[in-house]
Amino acid sequence: DPMSTGRKFTHPGENLPECPQFRIMRLDGSLFFGAASSFTEAVREIEDDTPDCKFVAIVMTGVNFVDIGGAEALAAAAKRFRERGGELYLIRIKDQAREILERGGYLQEIGEKNIFWSKTDALRSIYRRLDYAMCRDCKLRVYVECARLGKQEPNDDDDQAPRALDRARR
Repeated sequence: DPMSTGRKFTHPGENLPECPQFRIMRLDGSLFFGAASSFTEAVREIEDDTPDCKFVAIVMTGVNFVDIGGAEALAAAAKRFRERGGELYLIRIKDQAREILERGGYLQEIGEKNIFWSKTDALRSIYRRLDYAMCRDCKLRVYVECARLGKQEPNDDDDQAPRALDRARR
């Protein structure tokens, strides 16, 4: 919620704007062959509803188990976003799930660089890949960082962006 004084991720509901370039979703429960189609459908809804969305971060703290079917669904989603010029990010993945991804080669398909232990680190990576021209023209201003993007493009030496993102990590 861009209007709240504290920063935490919240479900946008119907009244809050969402960034057209990236989405954050949270998975709860096991990601196994029986749930893989629901996951794939949720990802496709993001693709269909927001054609400019190229980046999706998945908070995995609620996922205790991933099987091969779930791993394949994650890898397929990563491939689709990469084909769109974006990436799929996994945040706070548990050891068991990570081991399945590593052993099956799915982690390589998703991208080792796209696995993060904190939302802040993931947002830093996504923030630097956004289309800044789109941000300048966007009126939504969903995140604190949006106001800065409207004025200038961040660079790797820009220490204001990471500090703003650090405040958003809750």
